[in-house]
Amino acid sequence: MDDIERRITPEEALKLAREEKGRGKLKIFIGYAPGVGKSYTMLNEGNRRLQRGENIVIGYVELHGRADTENQIADLPVIPRKKIEYAGRVMEEMDTEAIIRRHPQTALIDEIAHTNVPGSKNIKRYEDINDILQAGINVITTLNVQHLESLNDIIKQITGVNVRETIPDNIVENADEVVAVDITVDALLNRLKRGDVYKKEKIDSALRNFFREGNLTALREISLRQTAQEVDEELEAYMKAHGIGETWHTVERIMVCISASPNSKKLIRRGALIARRYKCEWFVVAVENISVLTTKWSKKDREELENNFKLAKQLGAVTVLLKGRNISGELVKFAKEKHITQIVIGHSAKSIFQSFFTGSTTGKLLGETKDIAIHVIPTGVETAGKENPFIWFLFEPESALNDYWLILLAIIGVSLLSYILKPYIGYQSVGFLFLIAVLILGLFVSVLPLILFAVLGALIWDVFFIPPVGTFAIANPHDLIMNIAYVFTAVITGYFIYRTRREDKLLKLREARTDTMYRIVSIIAGAKDRHACVLEIEKEIEVILPGKCRIFVKDDKFRFDEILRKNMTEDEKELSVAMVAYEKGSTTGWSTDILSFAKAMYVPLKGTSEIVGVLSFSPAVQAVLSQDDKNMLFAFADQLAVYLEKEIFRERASEAHELK
Repeated sequence: MDDIERRITPEEALKLAREEKGRGKLKIFIGYAPGVGKSYTMLNEGNRRLQRGENIVIGYVELHGRADTENQIADLPVIPRKKIEYAGRVMEEMDTEAIIRRHPQTALIDEIAHTNVPGSKNIKRYEDINDILQAGINVITTLNVQHLESLNDIIKQITGVNVRETIPDNIVENADEVVAVDITVDALLNRLKRGDVYKKEKIDSALRNFFREGNLTALREISLRQTAQEVDEELEAYMKAHGIGETWHTVERIMVCISASPNSKKLIRRGALIARRYKCEWFVVAVENISVLTTKWSKKDREELENNFKLAKQLGAVTVLLKGRNISGELVKFAKEKHITQIVIGHSAKSIFQSFFTGSTTGKLLGETKDIAIHVIPTGVETAGKENPFIWFLFEPESALNDYWLILLAIIGVSLLSYILKPYIGYQSVGFLFLIAVLILGLFVSVLPLILFAVLGALIWDVFFIPPVGTFAIANPHDLIMNIAYVFTAVITGYFIYRTRREDKLLKLREARTDTMYRIVSIIAGAKDRHACVLEIEKEIEVILPGKCRIFVKDDKFRFDEILRKNMTEDEKELSVAMVAYEKGSTTGWSTDILSFAKAMYVPLKGTSEIVGVLSFSPAVQAVLSQDDKNMLFAFADQLAVYLEKEIFRERASEAHELK
């Protein structure tokens, strides 16, 4: 039943679609440098398949004058190359059409990253190979790791060589089989010196440049890691397909569990050291507890969490924010999904009493992850999150002075009303009047004043209404039980009413943001005048975010600093911060990590091809902007930038037309 109900991933669906269409299979021999034996290994496998009776041909092979490679051709059929005339010379390329007409079971095609001669059907050989695969023919090919697009900058940094011929990474990712062809660096250098790789006149130059020992060592590690990553992805797909939930320790993966605490930085640094030792992927994970009985993160907490995530990213981690009602449960779930092998977590600072009733994240992880190594690091405070439900919530700094004045008036009013009604309803019903007051006050005040009212109400009920009157003593045990029940009922009921009110506020805030985004999109869609559109959007942003919003748009007739100087009243420092945002394409100023001394935040308006201006936002209150508010501001900027870029292009086209 589980196998039937399991939903396949997009990658699995793509693979199934390819198989259903009869697409050929792709096998890649990958190496770290020329001369490691990729072509030799490819031809060697071709000979073995030919001996087993497989219909196999050589579509293209580059011998580079290597006798050992040439000898491997042996009896393998070779498809004649296609001759193409270019720049007065006759060049040879693989004849893709001839291979498809021949339609062998498998084609051996060397150097997948090769660029074809101009005039060929396709620009790149990997496009030719894709045509052959689409025809239902299997392909075995070769690739040097430096030709992968994602590694281009790294290869240039290591070797100083700008590799021009690259292939998209997804070709290797979607290959049916990837095999590393590997020899030691010393063995490759010996081959080179013997003349087995290049002709003798090229050996000295190669040794001084690309074939330096440090280069080759780094490239070899990259190649092996690339292949290991492909194998690891295949293993993960296999485990998903077969419903295997256990962690197989084939490669190390580290998970660091943090919270909105400055002490979490110690955990992040420890995780970075472990990840560096194993040279492995690592995650820094925080869990936001959304349970109604748990303290919500304050603005200060979220700022601290952002700082922790920033440090983690600087050290090379993948940061993840999870949400759930059970912190340890979410961490265990994530660890199993990512096949984590080691967890770094802080030692719980909860008291024995607290741990007895609520448990600790550290203890729960130790109990639920038997096959994962756990490093418990002393930090001095709870690092996995505030799990103390309710009791911590009482001390949230949200209570305003007006709340306590309202409580005082309510106490006086309910007490007087109870004194008046006591002869008619009896002293026992007085508790219900205080309870009704708690329910009403829960709609207006925060939790701490509400609990204060409940406790004071119980004391007033006891002293002034429950016999014997005038003392804290309660003669009837039933009255004592009723008084205690009132306190518990009042506190818990008032708490839930307050939480519901708070969640309703958050929901309304989200709705307001969505509504603002809708209005901005509508303004842009119906805009007839660019300047009027910008003014309307400024007003919309000021409604949802208290403060002053200004939008500065580039004009080809003026330098951007002239536009800023003409419209900004701030000093030269503010103008400089705005120019940095425009020139570098990074958000700068207040509430950012770049030039945070500024009074305003400056968001670059990035179009698809150029930066078209800057959005400036000065807050009404100089408090750090939350990440949610930043994301909303960035979304507004993105929508506006696309519109402004189109308008600028339209104006340029109109001016060019007038000049004709």
